[in-house]
Order: sequence, then C-alpha cells, then structure tokens
Amino acid sequence: MSNQDRKAAFCPTMAPFVQEINFKENVKFYDAGSAANALSYLMSGEVDAVLIGRAAKKNEINAQVKEKRLQQGYTLVFHRKMGVDSSQLSQFPVHTYLAQNIAEKILPDNNITYHASLDECLASGLAEPVLIDWNDYRDEFELLIPMDSGGKVSLFRAPVLYSTCPIEEILKD
Repeated sequence: MSNQDRKAAFCPTMAPFVQEINFKENVKFYDAGSAANALSYLMSGEVDAVLIGRAAKKNEINAQVKEKRLQQGYTLVFHRKMGVDSSQLSQFPVHTYLAQNIAEKILPDNNITYHASLDECLASGLAEPVLIDWNDYRDEFELLIPMDSGGKVSLFRAPVLYSTCPIEEILKD
C-alpha cells in the first residue's frame, strides 16, 4: 500500500464529512466549489479522489474510477433539474416506494403517494417528484434539490467517494 500524499476534492455539502470520515493522514482535501468541479478535477488528474454528495453520472467518470458509498441516503428526482427552497418543499406532492415511516420522517409535511416499486413511481414520467434511495439512482434522473440559507439541504445528499487510486489509499480500515 502506498504512503504517498494523496489529493482529494470535495463539494461544499460534504465539508462536514471530511472531518467525520476516517481518511488517511496523507490525504489533503480541497474545496472544489461543486460536485461537477470535483469530478472534473478527478478526471483531469488534478486530484486522486473526490467526496461528493450525489452519485456521479456515467459521463462524468470512466470505468477505471472506483466508487464507494459511505452512507445510505435518499433524494428527490424530477422531470428536470431544479432547486427549490426547502420551506416550499411541502407544496410538492411526492411519490415513493420507500417505507412509510422513512418517507414521513424525510418529508413530514408532504402529500405522499406510496407505490409498490420504483417503476410504478416512474409511470407518471416524473411529472411529480419521486423520493428514492440513492442506491436506486439512474443516470436519466434529474434532481429536485432542496435548498436553504446554507445551500443544498444535506438530508437529501449522501457522501460518495470516487477515486482513481485504490480506495484503501484514501480511507482507513
């Protein structure tokens, strides 16, 4: 295993995780300003790894990039990428296949329609937002991004590590 210094970039919503996750001491972190910037730095070789709050689209990485989801999470997908003030989020009717106790904890004030599967949720063509598990994210989805005065609401983000070097050179056991 290499002890060489490693450079990693992160998006602003992942700043708290840089301190919480057990990274190796030789990893130096830089704020990339956005997930798209961080992934661009990774693909250009400027950094060895990135920590972002969403899944990367296939066109943002290549097959050699390693991925490790560091925490479970949920997000909203919609027919187009859009930011929404978190105080306005309850005005959106939402569809989900997630368990009622999970959905109501995340969106306690929304009108939620429950379905048996993700495919059933998608039958409307994403005319209304769908609450999904990040593990079910697909490239064709666009995000509905709740925002507050601090930026993107971290509840709808989940830390994902992408690396061009072995993951064990970035993370401690």
